Amino acid sequence: MASMGHRVYASDNAPNAIDLTCKWLAKLHLRAEVELADMIDCPWQDISFHGVVSWNAVHHNTLDNIQKAIDTIYRQLIPGGLFVASVMSTKADGYSKGQEIEPQTFVQDDGFEAGVPHHYFDEASLRALLAKWELLSLAEQVVTYVERGENFLEYNPFDYTKWLILARKKT
Repeated sequence: MASMGHRVYASDNAPNAIDLTCKWLAKLHLRAEVELADMIDCPWQDISFHGVVSWNAVHHNTLDNIQKAIDTIYRQLIPGGLFVASVMSTKADGYSKGQEIEPQTFVQDDGFEAGVPHHYFDEASLRALLAKWELLSLAEQVVTYVERGENFLEYNPFDYTKWLILARKKT
């Protein structure tokens, strides 16, 4: 988006992600405002956005905090603003793995996302989460593997089944 001339704002609650993003932007000679922030708080309270992208991110929380994040996004968008997101499906490989801390939310015990909550959505719970939005597209990307190589999750960008969302803030 920045390479197409758009003003870009990015936030994450992981300092490493912020550092990597800033290095990536610098390498490409691009600009963006990047802040360390929790997903339920927008660091730019005085700005209304035309669009928000949350790819493989917002499901990393409890359902209550996911709803708060979605409400924050809705509040910060202009009327007619777009929300593009992906969230984990209950059909994903990792569903029910780890400790269940609430219905459909699991914390993995090992791997590179150990200790990170993952909330998984079925269609009904996702529609409930997005009840005040105009859904333009809701698709479940089901990934089925016939064969998996060694260290599969280290190199495969499609390691699970997810929901793909395109929604618009109602005017």
